[in-house]
Amino acid sequence: MAQYLTFIFVDRWPTPESGIELKQATMPYREGKVFQFWLDVSKKLPLIVAQQERSRIPPHDSIKHPSFNFKKTESKKKSVCVMDAAIRFIKDEYKRVGGLFIVEELTDFFVVENLLDNRSPVLAVDKSTYEVRWIASASKR
Repeated sequence: MAQYLTFIFVDRWPTPESGIELKQATMPYREGKVFQFWLDVSKKLPLIVAQQERSRIPPHDSIKHPSFNFKKTESKKKSVCVMDAAIRFIKDEYKRVGGLFIVEELTDFFVVENLLDNRSPVLAVDKSTYEVRWIASASKR
């Protein structure tokens, strides 16, 4: 069974002279993301019939979404601290920040994704110390 799939997308864009402006949506299949696919293999060329994004953290279980409750001051404060730590870390690395969001909450840390980079790297932010580190990409294993 294959563990990696390659997607090829063909884009067409209006010429600058047309005056039509479009913004491209973020690609769901970015390097490093992990998906589970269900295939219909009854045909010569298998067809993807369903998919589920999975945790980037081995063993790649279902994503455990953050449990922040923004109606509670402490919970809101924790989310701000996580984002502040991630922003400082990314600014040191890239000198600019954008497309940063908390995607998962695990026992000891939060997983924060950075969409500013095409590789869509992810960070781990420790729940108690707010120490930040890179998480190795699944595509580099």
